Amino acid sequence: MRLLIVTQYFWPENFKINDLAYKLAQRGNQITVLTGFPEYPSRCFFKTFYHKPSLFANNKGINIIRIPTLSRGKSNASLFLNYLSFFISASFIGLLRLRSCKFDVIFSYLPSPITSSLPAILISKIKKVPLIIWVFDLWPESTKTNNNSYPSFIFYLLTKLVVYIYNNSDLILVPSKGFVTYIKKITRTPVLFFPVWSNINSKKKNKIPKRLIPLKTGSFDIMFTGNIGEAQDFPAILDAAELLKSHSNIRWLIVGSGRMFQIISDSIKKRHLENNIILCGHHPEEMMPAFFKLAKVLLVTLRNEPVF
Repeated sequence: MRLLIVTQYFWPENFKINDLAYKLAQRGNQITVLTGFPEYPSRCFFKTFYHKPSLFANNKGINIIRIPTLSRGKSNASLFLNYLSFFISASFIGLLRLRSCKFDVIFSYLPSPITSSLPAILISKIKKVPLIIWVFDLWPESTKTNNNSYPSFIFYLLTKLVVYIYNNSDLILVPSKGFVTYIKKITRTPVLFFPVWSNINSKKKNKIPKRLIPLKTGSFDIMFTGNIGEAQDFPAILDAAELLKSHSNIRWLIVGSGRMFQIISDSIKKRHLENNIILCGHHPEEMMPAFFKLAKVLLVTLRNEPVF
């Protein structure tokens, strides 16, 4: 099978689409990936890519076509321009570079934003091949939850756009059974539950540097791992940490990165919670078992919104 994967994120960025592409290639499929310049989660392009971009054109037998995109930067405006640049670049430059290629299926990976599927729709129509999309967020509801200040007509337009994307796909894959029920209400396109997997090998004996998380006898460590964004309701975590501030044995270990990282870091200093909360930063997946072993409790939080 000749498969084109359209994704804004791919190796050396760490996303689940990498695993899927590798496995499909191992099974004898011919995989081509159309993607942008690598920069996640640092929000600036990887220096090694700039020095030798040719090293990032192939990985494990997968042909990688990289199109120019603007950097994610530090602001919402620059992030919007990054999303827009991928859409424009993939729709024109990507299509041009793929003009002589033939595919049996096109696969669109959609953690965020869902607009990155639009170039895949265009390519699938021109090449007259089916399109599968893998959706990780309920749009536009997840956007509305994080941007309540937006005017209502924006969400009306987004809803129309999402319905268009769903209706112009041949199969929709989702990581949650709850997504299936919701999406089936707004489209006739088949929707399948496609759960996310873990590659964590708990037998590996990785160790956390003591400088990162100092050993503390008798400490009760509450650990959050994952994306540090608006949806995760970090103000509630900081409120809880402040309420328990007098309990010096309780520590909050935050492992991950995201759009809210610097804001949360500044809030910790403003609330004088530096001795209670440790921001551990972003770490590779294979390090997670070592972090988990330090925790007494693993914390999962989401804002109190209907979409969640």
